[in-house]
Amino acid sequence: MQLVKKTESLKRISFLSHSLGGLFARYAVAVLYTPNASSSNQFDDLATSANAISKTTYSCSRGVIAGLEPINFITLATPHLGVRGKKQGFTLNLLQVGYPLFIYCLITANKVLRSERGLRVSSRAFLVIFAYVFADSFTIASDYGSGGTDPQTVDLFFLIQLPFLLGVPILEKLAAPIAPIFVGRTGSQLFLTDGKPEKPPLLLRMASDCEDGKFISALGAFKGRIIYANVSYDHMVGWRTSSIRRETELVKPSRRSLDGYKHVVDVEYHPPVSTEGPHFRPEAAKAKEAAQNMPNTENAVEYHEIMEEEMIRGLQRLGWKKVDVSFHSAFWPFFAHNNIHVKNEWFHNAGTGVVAHVADSIKQQEKQQECSSYIAASL
Repeated sequence: MQLVKKTESLKRISFLSHSLGGLFARYAVAVLYTPNASSSNQFDDLATSANAISKTTYSCSRGVIAGLEPINFITLATPHLGVRGKKQGFTLNLLQVGYPLFIYCLITANKVLRSERGLRVSSRAFLVIFAYVFADSFTIASDYGSGGTDPQTVDLFFLIQLPFLLGVPILEKLAAPIAPIFVGRTGSQLFLTDGKPEKPPLLLRMASDCEDGKFISALGAFKGRIIYANVSYDHMVGWRTSSIRRETELVKPSRRSLDGYKHVVDVEYHPPVSTEGPHFRPEAAKAKEAAQNMPNTENAVEYHEIMEEEMIRGLQRLGWKKVDVSFHSAFWPFFAHNNIHVKNEWFHNAGTGVVAHVADSIKQQEKQQECSSYIAASL
């Protein structure tokens, strides 16, 4: 806010976030949001009863973010609906494990580095590359995460924050209750088990306007909302949660890339839906308590299905452009989560087409803004 006050040339603001950063951005815009006088109370607060919310969609009245005009809100591979701890089986993808082994063979097969010093150098190089590749590409086959067409992959928590679970059923049943111990409050928030049983979890509250913030109104203030989601091979964030879709809405897109944007396979605009906002009914509180206190697959699935539906109902009151991305033809498709934003130019350069699509989307919105400003000035 101080920067905005000091820099008079700042007029507009956009947000571009990857992975968990998208959730941070959603919370941040609510904190920075100031409604117009005509746009106050656009959305009713989160309800705890079946009939406490009227059907609403976003109206054209907008507010400001940090005193600036909001233009674009874009996320890439963000777990908008949280993550699940449900996995079936423990199956390593041999092809993927083969990547670091292949690199290992290349390094150790180098006959030139046979000296004592050379072996030390090559072993260090191997350890660095092996750790990077293995941590980025290790997957576990399961039945949840990318829509059911390719080998499923491990969620963010199991790969980075909770690496010791490794798809073992007994450990995954305990994932939700033990997450806060190892990764703090963020862990329980992503598993939707934060707070007391009778209180809605944070991600559900963030699908509404409530006492914590005007989350939906703040998102609605942006002229464009775009979400990029990996259809498959994302071992951190599944297709459903990153694209804000129900299981029945996951229709396998074409594998053919759009012209000029390699690996971008589908772009659809989903208009706002007039629907009741999210509820947190007594049965949801009961399911949450069961998920917290009696961790098992049945309780976790029941609770997550209730919460995911309510979050979708809240978020779909806004229009979203949904961009599906598929790295099935990439040399290293299992890097999808980091390919989508080209985290590293060597390991993740398959995502350059996606980045180009993001850049062009921002340019397009800016041009529309300039045209509308010119027309308004002419009138």
